Amino acid sequence: LLDLELLLNRVFYPLTGFMEKEMYESVLQNMALPDGTVWPLPICLDISDSLAAQLSPGQKIALNDQEGFLLAIMTVSDLWQPDKREEALKVYGTDDPDLHPGVRHLFDRIGSWYVGGMVEGLSLPVHYYFLQLRLTPSETVRRFTMNGWRRILGFHTEQYLHCAHKEMILDTARKLGSAVFLQPVVDLDHPGDVDFYTHINCYQVFTQKFPPNMIMLGLTPLTERWAGPREALWHAIIRKN
Repeated sequence: LLDLELLLNRVFYPLTGFMEKEMYESVLQNMALPDGTVWPLPICLDISDSLAAQLSPGQKIALNDQEGFLLAIMTVSDLWQPDKREEALKVYGTDDPDLHPGVRHLFDRIGSWYVGGMVEGLSLPVHYYFLQLRLTPSETVRRFTMNGWRRILGFHTEQYLHCAHKEMILDTARKLGSAVFLQPVVDLDHPGDVDFYTHINCYQVFTQKFPPNMIMLGLTPLTERWAGPREALWHAIIRKN
């Protein structure tokens, strides 16, 4: 669901849908799309055997959230069974699920078929909390313009921040003559997880320690893959977008 949201709001540009087999294999082997664009991690839609038996290229399928709300229409262009061991070795550097949680997730929770194709967005996934912080790339740029910011220092994080982080960011921003965009990754957005809300509240308090009109906070609904160097490169691409 988070992957779909980032496809729809263009954080995953130049992707226009879930990867086809050619894209998937190019990413695994070369860390790039077939046209040479750097892209280190596969973005695939997994399905069950029973659903795969009902699909064929050219069909249109509805992509709904857990409550049944229609979010997008996907035109199926490819359908295949991936070699999960090869994917694990390429992405995580191991195929042992006892050594890496990402491998265990791939083997135990990801469906045995992948379906690829372009998605046409109808609505972004519904969120109920921190709505003012869930900024699309276009909304982010609009707010930069409204604030009169021409140079922005981006800080991408997934951890709690401390005084040392504040001084590092503030010192760098002053040297560059820039404003600051704090962009934490959040991959849990459903009610009931206390740590999630505590985490975001900490970020909000953190931004209050900066001079007025110097920093802006925006959340990135990104699913972590725990994929080491490939994921570090992936984060850099997403920050650019």
